[in-house]
Amino acid sequence: MKSTMATEIKVRKIHGGRLRSLLDLQGFWAIGDQAIVSLGNFLTTIILARSVSTESYGVWTVLFGLMLFLNSVHASVIVYPLTVITATSEPEESKSKISGALVLTLLLSLPLGLVVVGAAAFVGVVELGLWAWLALICWQLQETARRALMARFSCRKALLGDAISYLCQAGLVALLSRSGALTLEWGFGIIAATCGFAAIAQTLQLRGHIGSPTSLRALAQRFWKTGQWVLWADMTSNFGLQATPWVLFLIRGAGAAAGYQAISNLLGLSHPVMLSLGNVSVPAAARARVKEGFAAARRVALVHATQGGLLLLVAFGVLIAFPKQLL
Repeated sequence: MKSTMATEIKVRKIHGGRLRSLLDLQGFWAIGDQAIVSLGNFLTTIILARSVSTESYGVWTVLFGLMLFLNSVHASVIVYPLTVITATSEPEESKSKISGALVLTLLLSLPLGLVVVGAAAFVGVVELGLWAWLALICWQLQETARRALMARFSCRKALLGDAISYLCQAGLVALLSRSGALTLEWGFGIIAATCGFAAIAQTLQLRGHIGSPTSLRALAQRFWKTGQWVLWADMTSNFGLQATPWVLFLIRGAGAAAGYQAISNLLGLSHPVMLSLGNVSVPAAARARVKEGFAAARRVALVHATQGGLLLLVAFGVLIAFPKQLL
């Protein structure tokens, strides 16, 4: 009896050590992947700020900020439920969920795109709004495929597609800037092209995990049930953040919105940590909850939150120590 108990405890320690190693490694790849994403976005916005007029950059700020807000809607009702369901299901069971999420992303992009075009019409750039809509569709499709990879604990595999999307995006914007041909239309067109190619690459990486979509209505209801409270929380927290440049744009003009965005870009130092924390902690906690209960899920979440908090202290410390140089 004692021998059996000792063996069982030893096995648990081995599995626990392996799980901790896996979580640590996934955290490393998740932060690395998010660093690529944040670096690409940061360079794109900086190059645009230095290449186009202040008024044009102000228009970019309000439209791009609106796209980020709409991405949070997609993330809440499709990406978050997909992450939880995929992480807690067997591979065969999750195949139809991934393909169904891609189809639902396309359907959701229609009303969300109309919001972008309507906002563009409001500021007098309808044609630019159509380019932004195309960019939004490709961006959200890629994000769905990317997060499906991460939900299967394949953060390392997501690196290739994200490099195609975000680093190539920044590189192409830089090339057009050097030639003097960079416009806002080209900016959104490049986002659409690079995200589209990345979505194809990451979908191919998922080809063994994707089946035919079935019961889309039931899947949509399940996604809504899982993600509705995340949606309300995200909309509440993101509305004020994304509304600020719009208020400045309407009251003080495009130049004020552009200046606000230029200062906000400095917070990009913290984005790799904050965003990667959610990418890896949600599937890890969901899987721990299914296998070992809520207490295990809390422990997993606390480990990742502590690691992320220590890294954030470094990022914010750099901002506090060198504000003038960074500006």
